[in-house]
Amino acid sequence: MSFKNSKIIKIWSDLSIEVRASLAIMVANFFQSGMKLLFIPVYTRLLSTTEYGVITVFESIQNTLGTITMMTLWASVYNRGMQEFKTDRNRFTASLLFLGNIFTVTVGLVFLFFHNQIIPYFSLTNILWVTMFANFIFMPAYNFWIARQKFEYNYQKMLAMTVVVNVLSPIFAVALILSPFPDKSAAKILGSEIILMAAYIPIFISVFKNSDWKIKGSYLKYGLKFNVPLIPHYASQQILSSCDRIMISYMIDEASAGIYGLSYQIATVVHLVWTSVNAVLIPWTFNKIEEDKIEAIRRQTRNLIIIHSAICVGIMFVAPEVVRIFAPSGYYEGIYIIAPVIGGEFFIALFNLFANVEFYYKKTLYVMMASTIAAVLNIILNAVFIPVFGYQAAAYTTLVCYCIYALMHAINLVRLKAAHYYDMKTIAKLSLAMILVSLIIAHTYDGFLIRYSLLAVIILIVFIKRNIIIEALLTLKKKG
Repeated sequence: MSFKNSKIIKIWSDLSIEVRASLAIMVANFFQSGMKLLFIPVYTRLLSTTEYGVITVFESIQNTLGTITMMTLWASVYNRGMQEFKTDRNRFTASLLFLGNIFTVTVGLVFLFFHNQIIPYFSLTNILWVTMFANFIFMPAYNFWIARQKFEYNYQKMLAMTVVVNVLSPIFAVALILSPFPDKSAAKILGSEIILMAAYIPIFISVFKNSDWKIKGSYLKYGLKFNVPLIPHYASQQILSSCDRIMISYMIDEASAGIYGLSYQIATVVHLVWTSVNAVLIPWTFNKIEEDKIEAIRRQTRNLIIIHSAICVGIMFVAPEVVRIFAPSGYYEGIYIIAPVIGGEFFIALFNLFANVEFYYKKTLYVMMASTIAAVLNIILNAVFIPVFGYQAAAYTTLVCYCIYALMHAINLVRLKAAHYYDMKTIAKLSLAMILVSLIIAHTYDGFLIRYSLLAVIILIVFIKRNIIIEALLTLKKKG
């Protein structure tokens, strides 16, 4: 045992700091998402569909409103500033945090002034709105800290903090749900947020303390100039992924939003897999573009998207069994939306592929325009079809919008004369197949034998093509 341990330690120590940090980040992402999935069966058995719906609406509003309120300053602009102002990172961080807080307070005051007109449209109590805006004040400090640990390859602290926060937060939430607290949905939200705040506030104070409580005006201008044009892109992405639950709650009821939210959360597990792959694929793609190795990019991405499509279809086939594991019978009708949502996740993967090249050529305006158009279209389609066909319609409007989203980015590649980096014929065939499977597969959910016979065929094909799969993964591992 000691030999094996020493061998593992040696392999780990031989890796570069960049590779170790990348692996730690991947582990942290998996752990964070894994803990959320692990506690879903607990929440769904302790809460009614209506109570779970309130939680879903809260998280959706928080994600969407937070993108604007906090300006997402810990993303692209912060990483750029870490490189540009490397000798003054503490004051740069404090300045961006201060800028985000100014926006949060401004939006908060507007909300306070119009709260009587806003609150009736949503099923959230005053204490949940206060909790949300308190989160907007302190959470950016934590996000800046995490981003800085990643940038400076301090993966040990980042990984430790991720584990502690994501273990304690759901445990405390469950404890508060089981307490005499009368509002169970609020208990879950407050239980989770209290632990998060306990992590956020000390970091918030330390950010300003490390800068000697000084803010630099030029950094405020830098943050505004860089990030304001990107806010529509960030907001549009959140609208695409969250507005359906908010609209379902308003147009139908919280119970429907809860059922939809659970199924959506289960379906997006494929997003976690692709995000981890894409994190390694981005630098690999950039390097290959610089080396002008077009065929390597075409072959590798073709293999990866084929593998991803097989994963998507496989999860579609077992959707009924997965929902039964995660939730009681009150949520079972949600199985019929998993297939189109997963189909949408497939097109998100295509967007990532295309956007990698767009970001390489710094064509961020193309990215923002496509995101905005898709988000507006999603709102319009939801407004038209949810009242007519019910909450299930939102899954299909999401599929349509993500399909158009990916198509717009493909057109952008053509405009950039960069479409040759990918095997567009294979991607087009897989896209058509994914749309058809997403629309048809739900009709097999009542036939166990038919579904698993088809799934067995897919597994057989994957086994026959295993060498391609192994080659694709090994290539990324070596280059990552």
